[in-house]
Amino acid sequence: MKKTHTMITIGILALLFGSIAIGLALSADELGIFPMGEKNPDDILYTNSNLSETEVEALLTTIPEITEFLAQFEEVELYLFFDPEYELWYALFFVIDDFYSYALVVIDDLTAEAILVETFIASEDSNLTEEQVINIALSNEKVQEFVTDHPDYEVYVFYDYFQYWYVDFYDNYYYSWCSAIIDDITGEIIEVYSSDDFYETVLTVDEVVDIALADLDVQQFIIDHPEYEMYVYLTEFYDTFDTNPEMDEPMYWTDNITWIVGFSSLDYMDWMEVWIDDVTGEIIDKWMTIPATRTAEEIFSIANATVEVQEFLAQYEDAFIDVWYDGFGTWYVWIWSEIQWDAYCFLEIDDLTGEILYIEQYLPVPPQHEESEVIAVVMALTEVIDFINDNPEYEMWLYFYDGFWYVDIYSLDFYDGLWIMIDDYDLTVLSIENYQYDEPVGPIEVVL
Repeated sequence: MKKTHTMITIGILALLFGSIAIGLALSADELGIFPMGEKNPDDILYTNSNLSETEVEALLTTIPEITEFLAQFEEVELYLFFDPEYELWYALFFVIDDFYSYALVVIDDLTAEAILVETFIASEDSNLTEEQVINIALSNEKVQEFVTDHPDYEVYVFYDYFQYWYVDFYDNYYYSWCSAIIDDITGEIIEVYSSDDFYETVLTVDEVVDIALADLDVQQFIIDHPEYEMYVYLTEFYDTFDTNPEMDEPMYWTDNITWIVGFSSLDYMDWMEVWIDDVTGEIIDKWMTIPATRTAEEIFSIANATVEVQEFLAQYEDAFIDVWYDGFGTWYVWIWSEIQWDAYCFLEIDDLTGEILYIEQYLPVPPQHEESEVIAVVMALTEVIDFINDNPEYEMWLYFYDGFWYVDIYSLDFYDGLWIMIDDYDLTVLSIENYQYDEPVGPIEVVL
């Protein structure tokens, strides 16, 4: 089982529980369940708390639901924190690599009683099938009205692994939809809601599509892309980026509902959107891609003529170079080092003029030792030799950051590996951690 480290968790947990929370991540294999006794010498008594961490951990071991929960998993993390405002302890158990399963215990700090115990074990097994929940949804009058009005609908089904199914019906433009929530245990429809519950429009979808198709830019787009996809959706607010300089006095905000009619090439490289006011039917903005006038090779030639790029490439022969166009007149050049991750050079270049709009470069202090020296140290480690004997086909990946080398050696199936940290100053091996995704094990202690 994976061994984790003590952590202080303030921001997120404070948002959840309205207090400063200090968390402790533990593995359940130590002394059966929690690291206690000699393995946890710092028995912290939080300010204004009656119970200590160790006492709370001991109480958790006496709760049948928790012991039963832990017995079903090989790797569990516990986040333990105290809320001084309400004098409550919260114990949250999470299963590694299982997003859904959890256990929650709330303990009264004064009485040492568990006032809430809640466990859930996720399972892909369900009582109902997708076909059954679709049929249940279709039995609802509101859903029936939707599919009658939109015969070319598409349906998507999602099960949350807890208890509920979500069945979503979309029309062929995707702007209009109807959703049903169904209880997996009882088959009961919990709730049905649709886009009509949120939007009351003046125009119809056919009317806004006709308005869009009458636009000359849209007609040209269709000529250039005879095979295209169209979509329609609604928004209550409109915030323009002023991407179309031909629009007079662009409206930044509107209280009216805005329709967005979009057109896209099948490869999604070119697209345009027409924004239509629901009350007036006026086209208030258009967003569209602008074909590039230059190639990626030409853009890199411009970038490579700068002192910053030349200096970067001279220092990092292993550099990766990525050049891309945003579709609206600007090219981006991103250059970074494979070995030294924090080193980079970034440029923005205007497509029409070739002008460099922005350039930024960061050249951190380079490592004192070569990559080959680090690999030599790694390959001499007993743990690495044993690993390679067990995994003759393997990959090695390493990088340098802020004075330290990080080396990852892993099997080709990605289930087994070694994570190594080395000080660049004197090539001292600071830590070696063996990770196995099928049977996670703790870090290997390195005696210096």
